[in-house]
Amino acid sequence: MSDRKILIETVSFKPLILTEEKRKNGRKVLVFEGIFGACDVINKNNRLYTKEETLREINNLQPVIKERRLMGELDHPEERLSVNLDSVSHLIVGLWLEGNNVLGRGEILPTDKGMKLEALLKAEVTIGLSSRASGELIALEGEYGQLGTQQVSDFQLETYDAVADASAPGAQITRLIENIKRRQKLVNRETPFYSEDEYKRLVDHIVNEYLKSI
Repeated sequence: MSDRKILIETVSFKPLILTEEKRKNGRKVLVFEGIFGACDVINKNNRLYTKEETLREINNLQPVIKERRLMGELDHPEERLSVNLDSVSHLIVGLWLEGNNVLGRGEILPTDKGMKLEALLKAEVTIGLSSRASGELIALEGEYGQLGTQQVSDFQLETYDAVADASAPGAQITRLIENIKRRQKLVNRETPFYSEDEYKRLVDHIVNEYLKSI
């Protein structure tokens, strides 16, 4: 009997490319590009995604990407695989594999959630990027098995969401936000210890202040 589970894997995301592109209709679109995930390595959840299955899923999603249907949400969705259109913030327009890294390219959508995500990226906030998928977990034998590591089998990738992930390494504000005037300045911390609620309140504050300034 199949024992499929919803699998969420989050990485700290800083865009390798963040630029505005002008479309034929004159609308400007914020485009981001960077590392969305990895394969053939043990991740922080002690899970291993093989390159073979990861590449298969990337290839399976290419028709969806071509038809501009691979949407992602802002913040963690509830325990579901389907996309909620009320929470959509971005459209994934490219997904490929380089070495062990999954790289992707996305466009910010002109939705309420998209405006918030755009404000965060422009303010240089390190967000989390979460893959949303399903699969079965198989305990690995030997050295990895002793560490409780599991291999993901029959993996099916659905999308990537943008999240506030306080637990991810480097999930912090990387420098002072120069273009936002505020009474109390935010200062870099090498090792932030924000709770999830504190981090979300901080993110909301940054978004609101940024939207007031534009």
